[in-house]
Amino acid sequence: MLRESLGEVLVEFYPFAGRLVVGSDGKMAVRCTGEGVPFVEAMSEDDIGMLGDISVIDPPMLRKLVKHSDGDQTILEKPLLTGTTFKCGGIVLGILVNHIVVDGKTPTDFITCWTDVARAKPLSIRLLLDRSI
Repeated sequence: MLRESLGEVLVEFYPFAGRLVVGSDGKMAVRCTGEGVPFVEAMSEDDIGMLGDISVIDPPMLRKLVKHSDGDQTILEKPLLTGTTFKCGGIVLGILVNHIVVDGKTPTDFITCWTDVARAKPLSIRLLLDRSI
């Protein structure tokens, strides 16, 4: 259900389905390729309670929930989305976002719209991706 709804919401949030590239000027940009996003799934043998109090930001703990590879040299090689399922049924989604892709508010809008689509509801947020303003 998460994958199917993700595919639908990526139509609206197309920069997430693009690829970060470095242009000839040395600046990063998004190439809207429509390839979709790498989505890495992991299963945890723990209950989600092992995260503890999530209202207290604990970067080392949170980093354990996002796929990292020692071979990744740059953000260009990291998956945009990672999902971890816990044995209790809880799910944690990690989203890697660079400001080149979208502004600071858009990731929250993306999650809200993804939730809408997953629940078969109309989008509750009007998306604005016009970077010129």
